[in-house]
Amino acid sequence: RVVASGGASESIGRRLAECGASWAVQGRLVLLGRVNDLTLSALIEHAACLMLPIEFGGGSNIKTAEALLSGRAIVASPTSLRGFEEYRAVPGLTIADGPDAFGDAVRAALTCQSTTMRSPESVAALTWDAMLTPLLALIDDLVPSPSRMIVNMPHETAPGSRTYEPRHS
Repeated sequence: RVVASGGASESIGRRLAECGASWAVQGRLVLLGRVNDLTLSALIEHAACLMLPIEFGGGSNIKTAEALLSGRAIVASPTSLRGFEEYRAVPGLTIADGPDAFGDAVRAALTCQSTTMRSPESVAALTWDAMLTPLLALIDDLVPSPSRMIVNMPHETAPGSRTYEPRHS
């Protein structure tokens, strides 16, 4: 059974209805529409294969990072891997260009019981912790934390005036 979620499932449902082909996938295709994070996590955890048929658009491609981190078999279009070129050869990923190749790759992924999958280390750079570490280091360098800043208490510099003088240690 194929389960589709997100905005794409709405397009798939419309396209099947326009073509009069809804009957052909009845019982084999479940279109969920947009789902919450808990549901998405459960779907990924129980999936035999994740499909990334992205053909156009921009943005961050978080779906691709999530798929690579899942450890599941993946069938992806070349476009879905934009920004992830260094991961094109990881185990368990099949890149399929065009509808026929994509369908063949999905069938192969669902029938093959491959034991060669990605190690968590091979995609560790895609985790939020790994992605945010350089940003946090930069913020630390640019903005002194209160524990690293010593503030002189107000003192008299001239009769009737008070100033604060921050010093960085």
